[in-house]
Amino acid sequence: MEKSFIFLLFLLIILESTLIFAAAPTFDTIVIAQSSYNPTENSTTTIRIDFNVTDLDGTANLNNSACKCEFDNSAVWSALYENATDISCDNQTIDADTVQYTCLVPMQYWYENNTYSANLTLQDNETTLNNASTTFTYTLLIASVLDTTIVNFGTITSADFGTNKTDANSPTTVTNTGNKPLTLKITGDNLIDSNGISANLNISQFSVKNESSFSGALQLTTLQQTIPNTLVPVEDATPGDNTEDVWWFFSVPNPFLPGTYSGTWTLTEE
Repeated sequence: MEKSFIFLLFLLIILESTLIFAAAPTFDTIVIAQSSYNPTENSTTTIRIDFNVTDLDGTANLNNSACKCEFDNSAVWSALYENATDISCDNQTIDADTVQYTCLVPMQYWYENNTYSANLTLQDNETTLNNASTTFTYTLLIASVLDTTIVNFGTITSADFGTNKTDANSPTTVTNTGNKPLTLKITGDNLIDSNGISANLNISQFSVKNESSFSGALQLTTLQQTIPNTLVPVEDATPGDNTEDVWWFFSVPNPFLPGTYSGTWTLTEE
Protein backbone atom coordinates (compact mmCIF):
# COMPACT_ATOMS: atom_id res chain seq x y z
CA MET A 1 0.00 0.00 0.00
CA GLU A 2 2.84 2.40 0.74
CA LYS A 3 4.41 1.80 -2.68
CA SER A 4 1.11 2.53 -4.47
CA PHE A 5 0.79 5.85 -2.66
CA ILE A 6 4.28 6.90 -3.69
CA PHE A 7 3.59 5.91 -7.32
CA LEU A 8 0.39 7.97 -7.49
CA LEU A 9 2.10 11.00 -5.99
CA PHE A 10 4.86 10.76 -8.60
CA LEU A 11 2.29 10.72 -11.44
CA LEU A 12 0.55 13.80 -10.01
CA ILE A 13 3.81 15.74 -9.99
CA ILE A 14 4.52 14.83 -13.62
CA LEU A 15 1.05 15.86 -14.78
CA GLU A 16 1.23 19.24 -13.02
CA SER A 17 4.66 19.89 -14.45
CA THR A 18 3.42 19.13 -17.96
CA LEU A 19 0.53 21.57 -17.61
CA ILE A 20 2.82 24.37 -16.49
CA PHE A 21 5.24 23.72 -19.32
CA ALA A 22 2.41 24.07 -21.89
CA ALA A 23 1.16 27.39 -20.50
CA ALA A 24 0.36 29.91 -23.23
CA PRO A 25 1.72 33.45 -22.89
CA THR A 26 -0.90 36.08 -22.14
CA PHE A 27 -1.18 39.81 -22.82
CA ASP A 28 -1.41 41.58 -19.47
CA THR A 29 -1.66 45.22 -20.53
CA ILE A 30 -1.76 47.03 -23.87
CA VAL A 31 -1.24 50.79 -23.80
CA ILE A 32 -1.13 53.17 -26.75
CA ALA A 33 0.40 56.55 -25.94
CA GLN A 34 -2.40 58.58 -27.59
CA SER A 35 -5.89 57.87 -28.87
CA SER A 36 -5.37 60.25 -31.80
CA TYR A 37 -2.30 61.20 -33.83
CA ASN A 38 -1.75 64.06 -36.25
CA PRO A 39 0.30 63.43 -39.41
CA THR A 40 3.52 65.42 -39.68
CA GLU A 41 3.59 67.34 -42.95
CA ASN A 42 5.96 65.77 -45.48
CA SER A 43 7.43 63.53 -42.74
CA THR A 44 6.54 60.68 -40.35
CA THR A 45 4.69 60.45 -37.04
CA THR A 46 5.78 57.79 -34.54
CA ILE A 47 3.04 55.70 -32.92
CA ARG A 48 4.10 54.12 -29.60
CA ILE A 49 2.51 50.97 -28.18
CA ASP A 50 3.59 49.27 -24.93
CA PHE A 51 2.37 45.90 -23.73
CA ASN A 52 3.30 43.37 -21.07
CA VAL A 53 3.29 39.62 -21.67
CA THR A 54 3.40 36.87 -19.07
CA ASP A 55 4.60 33.34 -19.80
CA LEU A 56 4.45 30.92 -16.85
CA ASP A 57 7.13 28.84 -18.56
CA GLY A 58 9.52 31.77 -18.02
CA THR A 59 10.72 34.61 -20.19
CA ALA A 60 13.26 32.38 -21.93
CA ASN A 61 10.33 30.61 -23.59
CA LEU A 62 9.22 33.80 -25.37
CA ASN A 63 10.41 34.34 -28.94
CA ASN A 64 11.19 38.05 -28.77
CA SER A 65 12.29 38.27 -32.39
CA ALA A 66 8.83 37.12 -33.52
CA CYS A 67 7.06 39.87 -31.59
CA LYS A 68 5.61 42.31 -34.14
CA CYS A 69 3.14 45.14 -34.47
CA GLU A 70 1.11 45.67 -37.64
CA PHE A 71 -1.50 48.33 -38.33
CA ASP A 72 -4.72 47.87 -40.24
CA ASN A 73 -7.82 49.96 -41.01
CA SER A 74 -11.29 49.49 -42.39
CA ALA A 75 -10.39 50.86 -45.81
CA VAL A 76 -8.33 49.26 -48.56
CA TRP A 77 -5.02 48.49 -46.88
CA SER A 78 -2.48 47.40 -49.45
CA ALA A 79 0.57 45.21 -48.92
CA LEU A 80 2.65 48.38 -49.23
CA TYR A 81 1.15 49.79 -46.03
CA GLU A 82 1.33 46.47 -44.20
CA ASN A 83 5.03 46.06 -44.94
CA ALA A 84 5.68 49.63 -43.87
CA THR A 85 4.10 49.06 -40.47
CA ASP A 86 5.19 45.47 -39.78
CA ILE A 87 7.56 46.46 -37.00
CA SER A 88 9.69 44.41 -34.61
CA CYS A 89 9.45 45.58 -31.00
CA ASP A 90 12.04 46.21 -28.31
CA ASN A 91 11.76 44.19 -25.14
CA GLN A 92 12.69 44.47 -21.47
CA THR A 93 12.43 41.69 -18.87
CA ILE A 94 10.32 42.75 -15.89
CA ASP A 95 10.57 39.58 -13.78
CA ALA A 96 11.02 35.84 -14.22
CA ASP A 97 7.89 35.38 -16.34
CA THR A 98 7.01 38.88 -17.62
CA VAL A 99 8.42 40.92 -20.52
CA GLN A 100 7.50 44.46 -21.52
CA TYR A 101 7.49 45.22 -25.25
CA THR A 102 7.68 48.66 -26.84
CA CYS A 103 6.75 49.15 -30.49
CA LEU A 104 7.57 52.39 -32.29
CA VAL A 105 5.77 52.47 -35.63
CA PRO A 106 6.43 55.29 -38.15
CA MET A 107 3.32 56.50 -39.99
CA GLN A 108 3.94 58.34 -43.24
CA TYR A 109 2.23 61.73 -43.64
CA TRP A 110 0.25 60.43 -46.62
CA TYR A 111 -1.31 57.43 -44.81
CA GLU A 112 -5.08 57.61 -44.86
CA ASN A 113 -7.12 59.58 -42.34
CA ASN A 114 -8.90 56.72 -40.59
CA THR A 115 -9.22 54.58 -37.47
CA TYR A 116 -6.45 51.98 -37.24
CA SER A 117 -6.18 48.83 -35.18
CA ALA A 118 -2.85 47.67 -33.80
CA ASN A 119 -2.42 43.94 -34.43
CA LEU A 120 0.10 42.55 -31.97
CA THR A 121 1.71 39.19 -32.68
CA LEU A 122 3.59 37.21 -30.05
CA GLN A 123 5.11 33.74 -30.23
CA ASP A 124 6.64 31.34 -27.75
CA ASN A 125 7.93 27.84 -28.35
CA GLU A 126 4.43 26.38 -28.63
CA THR A 127 1.80 29.09 -29.19
CA THR A 128 1.12 32.19 -31.32
CA LEU A 129 -1.18 34.91 -29.96
CA ASN A 130 -2.79 37.76 -31.88
CA ASN A 131 -4.52 40.81 -30.42
CA ALA A 132 -6.25 43.55 -32.41
CA SER A 133 -8.23 45.38 -29.73
CA THR A 134 -6.13 48.54 -29.50
CA THR A 135 -7.15 51.37 -31.86
CA PHE A 136 -6.17 54.93 -32.63
CA THR A 137 -7.21 57.65 -35.07
CA TYR A 138 -4.93 59.14 -37.70
CA THR A 139 -6.29 62.59 -38.41
CA LEU A 140 -6.82 64.57 -41.62
CA LEU A 141 -3.97 66.71 -42.94
CA ILE A 142 -4.60 69.19 -45.76
CA ALA A 143 -1.23 70.61 -46.76
CA SER A 144 0.80 71.51 -49.82
CA VAL A 145 3.83 73.47 -51.00
CA LEU A 146 4.47 75.51 -54.15
CA ASP A 147 7.75 75.49 -56.01
CA THR A 148 7.29 79.25 -56.56
CA THR A 149 4.91 81.93 -55.33
CA ILE A 150 5.81 84.41 -58.08
CA VAL A 151 3.96 84.86 -61.37
CA ASN A 152 6.09 86.98 -63.65
CA PHE A 153 5.28 88.03 -67.23
CA GLY A 154 8.51 89.98 -67.58
CA THR A 155 8.84 93.02 -69.80
CA ILE A 156 6.04 93.53 -72.27
CA THR A 157 7.00 94.99 -75.67
CA SER A 158 4.90 96.09 -78.62
CA ALA A 159 5.51 92.67 -80.17
CA ASP A 160 3.44 91.15 -77.34
CA PHE A 161 0.39 93.37 -77.87
CA GLY A 162 -2.69 91.30 -78.67
CA THR A 163 -0.99 87.97 -77.79
CA ASN A 164 -1.34 85.47 -74.96
CA LYS A 165 1.90 85.55 -73.01
CA THR A 166 2.89 82.72 -70.66
CA ASP A 167 4.30 83.39 -67.20
CA ALA A 168 8.09 82.97 -67.16
CA ASN A 169 7.93 80.70 -64.08
CA SER A 170 5.21 78.40 -65.38
CA PRO A 171 4.36 75.78 -64.64
CA THR A 172 3.75 76.34 -60.96
CA THR A 173 4.09 72.94 -59.32
CA VAL A 174 1.82 72.14 -56.37
CA THR A 175 3.02 69.26 -54.17
CA ASN A 176 0.60 67.49 -51.83
CA THR A 177 2.25 67.13 -48.41
CA GLY A 178 -0.87 65.86 -46.63
CA ASN A 179 -3.13 62.81 -46.74
CA LYS A 180 -6.08 64.11 -48.78
CA PRO A 181 -6.32 64.56 -52.57
CA LEU A 182 -6.57 68.28 -53.32
CA THR A 183 -8.52 70.38 -55.79
CA LEU A 184 -7.13 73.81 -56.64
CA LYS A 185 -9.05 77.07 -56.44
CA ILE A 186 -7.91 80.53 -57.49
CA THR A 187 -9.04 83.99 -56.41
CA GLY A 188 -7.70 86.83 -58.54
CA ASP A 189 -7.36 90.58 -58.10
CA ASN A 190 -6.70 93.54 -60.38
CA LEU A 191 -3.07 94.56 -60.84
CA ILE A 192 -2.06 98.07 -59.83
CA ASP A 193 0.63 100.23 -61.44
CA SER A 194 3.11 100.83 -58.63
CA ASN A 195 4.09 104.15 -60.25
CA GLY A 196 0.50 105.37 -60.02
CA ILE A 197 0.47 106.50 -63.65
CA SER A 198 -1.54 103.89 -65.56
CA ALA A 199 -4.97 102.57 -64.69
CA ASN A 200 -5.38 99.22 -62.94
CA LEU A 201 -4.90 96.14 -65.10
CA ASN A 202 -8.15 94.18 -64.98
CA ILE A 203 -7.95 90.64 -63.66
CA SER A 204 -9.96 89.41 -66.65
CA GLN A 205 -6.79 89.74 -68.76
CA PHE A 206 -5.32 86.73 -66.94
CA SER A 207 -6.04 83.00 -67.18
CA VAL A 208 -4.89 79.69 -65.71
CA LYS A 209 -4.87 76.09 -66.90
CA ASN A 210 -3.39 72.72 -65.99
CA GLU A 211 -1.80 72.50 -69.44
CA SER A 212 0.70 74.66 -71.31
CA SER A 213 -1.69 75.57 -74.14
CA PHE A 214 -3.81 78.71 -73.73
CA SER A 215 -6.95 77.35 -75.41
CA GLY A 216 -9.67 76.62 -72.85
CA ALA A 217 -7.85 78.34 -69.96
CA LEU A 218 -9.95 79.63 -67.06
CA GLN A 219 -10.34 83.41 -67.08
CA LEU A 220 -9.57 84.80 -63.63
CA THR A 221 -12.00 86.95 -61.65
CA THR A 222 -12.03 88.47 -58.17
CA LEU A 223 -14.23 85.55 -57.08
CA GLN A 224 -12.89 82.14 -56.06
CA GLN A 225 -13.07 79.56 -58.84
CA THR A 226 -12.05 75.92 -59.14
CA ILE A 227 -9.29 75.39 -61.70
CA PRO A 228 -10.78 72.74 -64.04
CA ASN A 229 -9.28 69.26 -64.21
CA THR A 230 -6.85 69.82 -61.35
CA LEU A 231 -6.31 67.14 -58.73
CA VAL A 232 -3.22 66.89 -56.57
CA PRO A 233 -3.03 63.21 -55.54
CA VAL A 234 -1.78 61.85 -52.25
CA GLU A 235 1.80 60.59 -52.17
CA ASP A 236 2.60 56.89 -52.27
CA ALA A 237 5.78 54.86 -52.57
CA THR A 238 6.55 56.40 -55.97
CA PRO A 239 8.15 59.86 -55.53
CA GLY A 240 6.60 62.61 -57.60
CA ASP A 241 3.13 61.08 -57.84
CA ASN A 242 1.74 63.82 -55.56
CA THR A 243 2.05 66.88 -57.82
CA GLU A 244 -0.01 69.00 -60.18
CA ASP A 245 1.18 71.73 -62.57
CA VAL A 246 -0.64 74.92 -63.59
CA TRP A 247 0.25 77.55 -66.22
CA TRP A 248 -0.57 81.27 -66.06
CA PHE A 249 -1.41 83.41 -69.10
CA PHE A 250 -1.68 87.15 -69.77
CA SER A 251 -3.83 88.31 -72.66
CA VAL A 252 -1.90 91.49 -73.45
CA PRO A 253 -4.14 94.42 -74.46
CA ASN A 254 -3.53 96.37 -77.63
CA PRO A 255 -2.62 99.09 -76.96
CA PHE A 256 -1.03 98.51 -73.56
CA LEU A 257 -0.13 101.42 -71.33
CA PRO A 258 3.37 101.39 -69.80
CA GLY A 259 3.65 100.70 -66.08
CA THR A 260 4.97 98.36 -63.40
CA TYR A 261 2.01 96.22 -62.40
CA SER A 262 1.68 94.03 -59.35
CA GLY A 263 -0.95 92.36 -57.19
CA THR A 264 -1.77 89.34 -55.05
CA TRP A 265 -3.69 86.24 -56.09
CA THR A 266 -4.72 83.44 -53.73
CA LEU A 267 -4.33 79.76 -54.62
CA THR A 268 -6.36 77.56 -52.27
CA GLU A 269 -6.28 73.75 -51.85
CA GLU A 270 -9.29 71.80 -50.63
